[in-house]
Amino acid sequence: MTKDDEEETRPHGGRTGSGQGEPQAAPSPHRLWIDRGGVVALVILLLLVCLAITAWTFLDHGFSGPAGRSSELQLAATYVGAGVLGLALPLAVLVTHVRHRRPGVSIPDAVVASIVVVLLGLPAVVPAVVSAAPAGIADAARRTAPPTDAERQFEDRDVGAELRRVGDETVRLLGGDPDAVDPDDVVTTTDCELSNADDGVSWRYIFDPQYLQDIGGQPLLGEDETQLATATGDLDGVRAAWTARGFAAKEVPDVEGLLEAEAPWFEDGSAHAGVDGAVYIFTVCLVPPPAAPAP
Repeated sequence: MTKDDEEETRPHGGRTGSGQGEPQAAPSPHRLWIDRGGVVALVILLLLVCLAITAWTFLDHGFSGPAGRSSELQLAATYVGAGVLGLALPLAVLVTHVRHRRPGVSIPDAVVASIVVVLLGLPAVVPAVVSAAPAGIADAARRTAPPTDAERQFEDRDVGAELRRVGDETVRLLGGDPDAVDPDDVVTTTDCELSNADDGVSWRYIFDPQYLQDIGGQPLLGEDETQLATATGDLDGVRAAWTARGFAAKEVPDVEGLLEAEAPWFEDGSAHAGVDGAVYIFTVCLVPPPAAPAP
């Protein structure tokens, strides 16, 4: 065999003696996963799940009452999570395809599906995330802040006892007898949420002769009575007592015979005393007092 014959038959540069073109290279192992048919179905399924979560979260937040509504931080986090769930896989498919594409190789079905999913998913998810993000960031900052001074002013004192002193003094000035009724019917508590979303407690002092019974179970007022027989209507004395305690006392506009007190630990517009002897005082949400040590 001559040298020319050897050159003709020896593989060289991908050519053979038959004149065939260069054989196709083996597919990159990085692309094998996007060539599988299951990737297309998974990309579409995750988009549907993403859109369902986004729509459900939007409707639930918009139509639920305050008690059942998710926080702004939870809303933003849910939108972000839905976006990652629906768009992470198609974006990964596209990035993989761009990094490892080869000239002359057909575009896999998963890439086409991913392009469609991204074009559909971005307009649905991005506006939701952008709209919820500022409120979510503000909510996160609120939750990491400490309680306000007004909320903390009774964390080492007995707010119930203080509230009872204020309320009982007011009732007596108006001619009532707070000792004639069950204390648990006058001072009550309710759970609430502090400004930083921590658990708190609010206190209420309500002495209203129209709705109270004495310790013996008899109504304080008779059928035709509208105020206690011992009522003094001494709102001037109440004003002086409240002012001495550092409260701002003022008459309620357009309501005759009703005095209102303002204090940092009173809920706005909820501390009243009337000439009929009724006294209502609601506190703001306060840091719960420390638990009593176990015996």
